[in-house]
Amino acid sequence: MKMLSVLAQLVYNNLLLFKKSLCGLTDYNAMARIIVGRVHRGDDPQHPRLQQPLELGQCVFDYRVVAF
Repeated sequence: MKMLSVLAQLVYNNLLLFKKSLCGLTDYNAMARIIVGRVHRGDDPQHPRLQQPLELGQCVFDYRVVAF
């Protein structure tokens, strides 16, 4: 049986919800508190880096998603 560990499953679920919210499949606005960072040399300009929100704790969904 090929199953994900509990931690890997939680990360997968967080990233899946983030992707669905970016595509407009949920009512949650994922980019409301996430800051779009500047594009560094060598980065794809259409996919800028995301910065974690400063005023939130590390257990908040927005902070965790950007960390991964």
